[in-house]
Amino acid sequence: MNDNLLKFGDHSLTIRYPSYRDRNTYTCSIINRRGEELMKKQVMLNVKVTKVKVESGAESIELPFKTDANLPEDAKVEWRDKENWTAHVFQDGADKLQQQSWYYRGRTEMRPNALKDKDLSLVVKHATESDCLTCTVYSTEGKILLRGEVLLQVKAHKEVVGPQQSAVELVFKTERKLECKDIKVEWRNRKDRKVYRYPSSDQSEEQFYSYKHRTEMKEGQIEKGDFSLVIHFPTDCDNDIYTCKVYRGDGTILMKKRVELHVKDHQVEVEDGCVTLPFKTKTDLLNESRIEWLLVEPTYRIVHVVDNRKSGSEQSEEQQPNRKGTKMNENLLETGDLTLTMEDITEDDCGKYKCVIFGKQGMILQEKTVQVLMTGMNQLQNEMAPLIDQV
Repeated sequence: MNDNLLKFGDHSLTIRYPSYRDRNTYTCSIINRRGEELMKKQVMLNVKVTKVKVESGAESIELPFKTDANLPEDAKVEWRDKENWTAHVFQDGADKLQQQSWYYRGRTEMRPNALKDKDLSLVVKHATESDCLTCTVYSTEGKILLRGEVLLQVKAHKEVVGPQQSAVELVFKTERKLECKDIKVEWRNRKDRKVYRYPSSDQSEEQFYSYKHRTEMKEGQIEKGDFSLVIHFPTDCDNDIYTCKVYRGDGTILMKKRVELHVKDHQVEVEDGCVTLPFKTKTDLLNESRIEWLLVEPTYRIVHVVDNRKSGSEQSEEQQPNRKGTKMNENLLETGDLTLTMEDITEDDCGKYKCVIFGKQGMILQEKTVQVLMTGMNQLQNEMAPLIDQV
């Protein structure tokens, strides 16, 4: 601020090198010694930055940053992301890879004559996350000579499927030929849980248990540049963002892509006092399992239980009785059909139901949600939705 602000009445605030994250509304208040507010003003700051858009799975993207300034040859160029991780460092005509954060190793590059050509653009390979990257040029004394920002927007492919689809393919195909023989492929979800790994012999115990027996990559597809993953019997609990990484045995990343999966909500209506809640899955999941159908909203109660960890009967002495008028297929272990039929339905039975498959030690192997509505409620909800949005 101005040192003589009281004398000249200038209360302006200067922000040096404003960045994208500085966008905000700033309030200046002038208060006397008695705590009384004499003046107040709000200023909205909007910082414009270069935006670059790219589809997830693209081999590389350039973050442009050109300048007309005459920069010294010994200046240091540093790219950082919004988490302050170092994406790239360039100095004395060479890349300083030892100063780079592990996340960006082997994935960034700048021109050899970047300072001479006045082109400080950064190439990022296999970008999967949107980010705001800042380029700062320092003198040898550490003084900031120049600063610029680029907003990187990575769009993930979205796969939308119906609630009763038997399988979904998360597509990742390329025409690029990969010469190396020791290719490995790894799919992970947003929580970094391992969904699938190729070769399948490397699967081991690291694969997260809710994906076991339900994921696969087709035989021979890798040689054709197809790294797509198939998820069998997807449910709403599989809604997630999945990242595929293709790399060599030494860990060098060759390709990377994100795919978002959305399984539509499953709604069923009561007809003639009865309702059917469909759910099919892999039979391999049901060995020594406990299957529970639950009403979870608006109230909670256990509706039907099949315990295969005991005698295979539908209830044991320890569990509470199933709701009257419910039944499941007797040969569900052979068919994988966990569909629940309910009779004598009242309005109190409407709501959100969840089927949970428990494995050993209580691990949840798979879940599915089904919304039960009285006849006509679904149409009413669709008619009310635009009115609610207007409010």
